[in-house]
Formats: sequence, C-alpha cells, structure tokens
Amino acid sequence: MPEETPPRVAEAAGGGFSVEYRGRGLYSRVAPREGPERVVRALQPLPDTIYIVPSPLLGYGLETLLERLPASSAVLALEADPVLSAFSRSRLPPEILGHPRFRLLEDPSRASRTLRSLGTFRRAVEVRLSAGRSLHPEVYDAALRGVDAELERYWRNRVTLVRMGRLWIRNMFRNLARLPSVPVREAAAWDGPVVVCGAGPSLDRAAAWLAAERRRIRILACDTALGPLVLRGIRPDAVVCLEGQVHNLKDFLPAAGSELPVFADLSSHPSVFRAVRGPKFLTLTEFEPLDLLDRLGGGSLPLLRVPPLGSVGVLAVHLARRLTRYPIFLTGLDFSFPPGSTHAKGSPAPQSERLREDRLYKARGQWASSWPPLPLGPGPSGNGGASAVLGLYASLLAEETRGDPRVFDLRDSGLPLGLRRLDLPEASCLLDSREYPPYIPGPVLPARSVPSEEVRAAVAGFLDAESERLEGLLSALDGRGDLSARVADCDWIYSWFPDEGRVRSLAGDVRNRLLAEALDWKRRIREARAGLEETCGDR
Repeated sequence: MPEETPPRVAEAAGGGFSVEYRGRGLYSRVAPREGPERVVRALQPLPDTIYIVPSPLLGYGLETLLERLPASSAVLALEADPVLSAFSRSRLPPEILGHPRFRLLEDPSRASRTLRSLGTFRRAVEVRLSAGRSLHPEVYDAALRGVDAELERYWRNRVTLVRMGRLWIRNMFRNLARLPSVPVREAAAWDGPVVVCGAGPSLDRAAAWLAAERRRIRILACDTALGPLVLRGIRPDAVVCLEGQVHNLKDFLPAAGSELPVFADLSSHPSVFRAVRGPKFLTLTEFEPLDLLDRLGGGSLPLLRVPPLGSVGVLAVHLARRLTRYPIFLTGLDFSFPPGSTHAKGSPAPQSERLREDRLYKARGQWASSWPPLPLGPGPSGNGGASAVLGLYASLLAEETRGDPRVFDLRDSGLPLGLRRLDLPEASCLLDSREYPPYIPGPVLPARSVPSEEVRAAVAGFLDAESERLEGLLSALDGRGDLSARVADCDWIYSWFPDEGRVRSLAGDVRNRLLAEALDWKRRIREARAGLEETCGDR
C-alpha cells in the first residue's frame, strides 16, 4: 500500500496559507484565514458550552474563538485522519495547544469521554473552520452524536442525583450498619447459560420454557420478576435489587420465608436486606464520581462496583455479562406495555388490580398505563411520558450489550434491543448444540462467605474515617483549618445540591448549608456506628 502523501502547504493569494491533501483544498486558495475568522465572529458566545471543531488543521479562527468564549465554555478539536493529526500538532501555535480550555483529540470516538476533563457543559455546538471534515464525515457525525448523548446522560443523571442522591447515601450508611448480621458472600464466576428475567409481559410466554429447561440454565431475576417466577414454581438462582425507595417491597411477598441469593445494591432501601433471607452479594452503584464511593469500593468489603445503569434490568444483564462466559438469554425486559398489561402475571401491579376487580372495575389501571393520554406539548405522541423513560432504559440496555455475541433476545414483544432474536425452540436447540457444565441446583456457588467480624471491621474503619473528615470540615467552618481542602474532601455531603457549582465559592449561605449538612451527617454516622455495635456477632 503506497505511503500517504503528506499535506501540502501553499502560500495563498491575499496572505496566509492554504492546505491541500488527497487532491482537495482544505482552505480557500484566496485569503484562507478570512473564512474561519468570519465563522467565529458570527457565533453567539454561549456559557457552559463545548465547541466542537472538526479537523482544526492550521488553527485559523481558534485564537479568536478562545478569546470570545465565556470562562465556562471550552473548545474540543477532533482530527480523524492520523496524518492530519500529526500535521496539526506540529502547526498549531503553542498558545492554542497549551490553552487550559482547549483540547486536540486524535481519536474522535473518545470525544464523549473527554468532556469531563474540560468542564461541565449544557450543550455542544459544532464549529466548522476547515474542509477537513469532509474527509471523514461519518466519523465526526458519530462523535457529535456521542457528545450529545453524553451531555443528555450527564444531565439526566444530575437531575436524578438532585432528587435521589441524599437518599442513596443515607441508605448506604444504614445498610452498612446492618451488614454484620447479613450473610455476605463474595461473588464468583458462574457456570452454564444464564437467563435474565424482567417482569414484562413476555415473561408469561417464556415461563413454560423456563420450567422445562430449568435443569440446563441459571436464572437471574429482577426484583419485580420474583413473584411471577415463584408463583409458577420456578426458583431463580439469584435476585437483583436496586430500588432506593420502599416501593418494591411488595415484589418479595411471594418469596416470604424463602432463602434466595440477592444481589443488593448498597444504595437500595434497607428493607431489601431483610425482605428475603439468604446470602447477599453487594453491588455499589457509582452514581457520581465521588471520593466517598472510591474509598468504600477500594476497601476490603466484597463490593461489585457498577456504573449508573438506571434500571434494575440493565444492571441484571450487566452482572450476568460479568459473571459468566456462557450464553445469556433475555426475557421479560420489554420496556413497553401492550394493551391492558404492564407486567407479567404475578407481579404486584396486576395482582393489585385483581384484588380491586368487581362488576365495574376491570384492570382499569393496567389499561390506563398501557394507553396513556396523548401529550399536550411537543414530544413523542401516542405513548405518553412513561414510554420515554422506558425507551431510555431500552437504549441503555442496547448500549450495554452492543457487540456481545453471547447475548440473545428471547422476547416476542417489546422495544428493539439490537440483539439476535431467538424463539424458544431455537434457544433449546442452542442449548442442545453445546456442551455446558452440569447444573447444580441451589444457590449460585461457589462463593466465599465473608466472616461477620471481617465485615464489621471494614465497615467500622470506613465509618470512623468519614466521621473524622466531617470533624475536620466542622473545625474548618469554625475557622480552624483549610476550608477549601476540607470541603473538597467531603464533596459527598453536597453532591446533590442543585447549585453544587456554587459550593467552592464558600459564600455565607453556602457555609451555613455545609454546616447544617455536616452536623446532620455526623449524627447519621454516629447512629450507624451505634447500630454496627448492636449487630456485632449477631449473624
């Protein structure tokens, strides 16, 4: 293959230089600087904006762009062509390459992962300053879609954090205090194929197949799918729980008195740890980049650290992919409601509807949920607001499983996930065609049992260290110590503030709020520490 011809720089009429590459002129041959400068001057500088510049080449217009931007905005330049990337590195002025709000990225696919290193942004704006974009338009289009998706994900998670962050951390401390009385296990690899079961209506149609193939598969159930399975005599190998509020407690009623392994997130409502007896595998959702979560996850507790996946169904698939190297089948993860049905039979919602039925009331709530009213404003029509949330979960699951040939879709309904679909006989044929380890009935084992004293010591060390950090913050708020450093060390106590960006200003109102939070969390940690002592040795 012939070596790539390097870009040719030629002096242009009217001053400046043009660039020719692959038989194309990437700047005007007449006054090449004027076009990019005109584009930049026509921009409306916006705060909290990431400006994406494909193929910066000689950097025409970049200096003016950086000068005009508000302090909260930045520039991310992308170059998909390796030859042009080296060219730009050698030609861009040092004051641009070294600018704190500028970044040149040689791999556009990493654009979305680079945003946080430049700041926090509300929007992305593309600025085309050369014709280099035309060499790889699909690459730049994909990068821009990725940036938009990342910004949407960040702000969606941010809104959720404002609403739920305090509750999640409060649950964490309460759950940590009770861990010594819980049979904690350290997760190990699973043998054999796994079926991940959600509680969507497609689970009804797969139930008979699950029962027939039970000796050849392991079943990992989402919390709401526990009832539909148990009521059909199907005992899952493990259940996954993620809900931070008490709403999902009804999911466990059909299994009351049973012993089932549970993957319980530390941010889950404490009732999860009591609702089902049996071993607990602990997950830690890293819902925000917090040092608190790093300290907890980096300790000696056997925690499975997981990204913020939003849905218990997506988390269950994530765990299955991490814990087995064998095929994974999905059913009940529909993310859509067919007419008159929101969940599989045996789930709390349809069970509640059955109890309410009389001569005039027939599953009215189920029909209302599956045929919601049309939205009054702009947006998706015909599916109501709930479908937007379910569609988001489906897209998260599609992203989680993309490119994994082990994952198969057994559903006969629901939103598309981009997976290979199998009907139930085809799934049985797949099981017939391969050699798998023999199924061992009972809990998902082997898994090391963690001694209660080991758990208690790890939790006590963590609680004591966080208590000391709060004491340091309180001292600094009283004028004794470096307040900025102490505030940064305790970022978890204000991470859910709607105006979290103002905290570092340490204005008077901010100090008052920090003082109230520090005192409140000091009390909560003291209560958790006392609860830990009460459970010591009680297993």
